[in-house]
Amino acid sequence: MAEIRTSTDSVTVEQVTEATGWPLRVAADLTAIPRPTAAELTALRTFREAR
Repeated sequence: MAEIRTSTDSVTVEQVTEATGWPLRVAADLTAIPRPTAAELTALRTFREAR
């Protein structure tokens, strides 16, 4: 079973599980990570479009 280990503070575990579409185990030491910056989002979108 897949495990969620990190999440931003703006997204709940329930939202992640619902968006994933399959069961997720939640790590006992779930870590909050910073939200992506605008530059990081642009880079990800560029990469996705290039595929």
